[in-house]
Amino acid sequence: MGMSKHFLICLVAAMVPTLGHSAVVWDEAVNGDLSGDRFNPTQLTLSNGSNLLLATTGDSELDFYTFTLAPNQQLSQLNLRAYNRQDVMFIGVTTGTTFGVDPNDPNIPDLLGWMHFGAANLDQDLLPMMGTGEFGAQGFTPPLGPGSYSFWMNQFNEPTSYTLEFVVTPVPEPATMAALGLGVAALIRRRRKN
Repeated sequence: MGMSKHFLICLVAAMVPTLGHSAVVWDEAVNGDLSGDRFNPTQLTLSNGSNLLLATTGDSELDFYTFTLAPNQQLSQLNLRAYNRQDVMFIGVTTGTTFGVDPNDPNIPDLLGWMHFGAANLDQDLLPMMGTGEFGAQGFTPPLGPGSYSFWMNQFNEPTSYTLEFVVTPVPEPATMAALGLGVAALIRRRRKN
C-alpha cells in the first residue's frame, strides 16, 4: 500500500466518531414514570453513542422529557427500537428545557417538529420524518445541533410500550472536515496521474 493511501486511511479512521455502547438512560420499570408536567419534564442525560429510553404510555397519559446537548454534540438519529401495538403514537419536539406548547390546544407553528409513529416505523430514524414541518410546524434538517430540546409523547388508546434510541455523535470540527476533504482530493489527483 502506498504511503499516501495509508495516510488517507489513517486520517479517515481517526475522524470517524466512536459511538460507544448502548446505555439505558431511562427505564420506566426502574426509574418510574416520565413526567406528565410539560413545565417540569423528566431530565435525561445523553452521552455520545446509543441512549435508550424504555417507556409505556396510553389512556391519554402525557409524557414529557428534556435533554441538553453540549456544544460538541448533535442528535444524529432517533430510532424506534420497540413498539408493542398496531396503532400509532404522537411525538413532538420543541427547543428549550420545558415544553412550551399546550397539549390541550397545540399551536402547531410553535412545534419544531412532530409525527405519528407506530410498528411500521420499527428500526427507522424518526428525525427526518419529524423535521418535515408538516401542518405548519417549524421543521428542521437533522441532525439536531447543540442546545436543549423537550419532547411530548402521547397515546390515546391502550397502553403502548416503546423503546427509543437517541444516537448522539460529536459535532465535526471544520478543520477536521477540511483535512478529510484535502486528503480525498489528493488521493483522487494521484489516481488520475497513474
